[in-house]
Amino acid sequence: ILTEKTEDGLRPSPCARVYQEQFREVMIDEYQDSNLIQEAILTSVSGVREGRYNIFMVGDVKQSIYRFRLSRPELFMEKFDTYDLAGGPRQRIDLHKNFRSRREVLDSVNLFFRKLMCRDLGGIAYDDRAALYVGADYPEGGDFHTEVLLIDTEGPEEELTGPSSQELEARCIAGEIRRLLAEQQVLDKESKILRPARYKDIVILTRSIRGTADVFASVLAEEGIPAHVGTREGYFSAQEVS
Repeated sequence: ILTEKTEDGLRPSPCARVYQEQFREVMIDEYQDSNLIQEAILTSVSGVREGRYNIFMVGDVKQSIYRFRLSRPELFMEKFDTYDLAGGPRQRIDLHKNFRSRREVLDSVNLFFRKLMCRDLGGIAYDDRAALYVGADYPEGGDFHTEVLLIDTEGPEEELTGPSSQELEARCIAGEIRRLLAEQQVLDKESKILRPARYKDIVILTRSIRGTADVFASVLAEEGIPAHVGTREGYFSAQEVS
């Protein structure tokens, strides 16, 4: 029991105070997905109620995906809105720079997010404070740009027994992979120079693995493109075993 009820409200129990003396810092990752129980526990074993702000939280409310597990992103936003940027015991440090992507990727992400994210929809306004800024150093030159490919998955009723939407998407991706191998230059991590793209440079991100990954892997195999699926399904349901 980490809290006890008093006339003045809840306060840390003697058990919690023992832990407060043991922990110099309480560090929380993915704070945007914390729930009220986690907040109560971590606050109780920290020094916050005693005026010692020794909790260090890292998170991004734009990545909050666990509301179905009772996460409360408003806990993050309350601190985001009230903590001081200038310093003090409750300080907010904004990490703006992205060290993974080219400018063209970040420009596209910022363009879409500025139009899609607002306080009412995503819990945060995608403004200059939330935008991503280039931190990685890539050599200039080359035809690097973002593409949006639209696939028409609707057709006459007599065609409904044809390829599924996942199969059509996978065929389109196979064509793009062949184009990238023929045309695209990528920065080699070891030599730091541009070289032709290889299969291992390409990754396909999907909203969900279930129901998609196996279809994609099967279609790519038919197209002669090697692919590895990072699936969490059981051993005997894996494509290689079945």
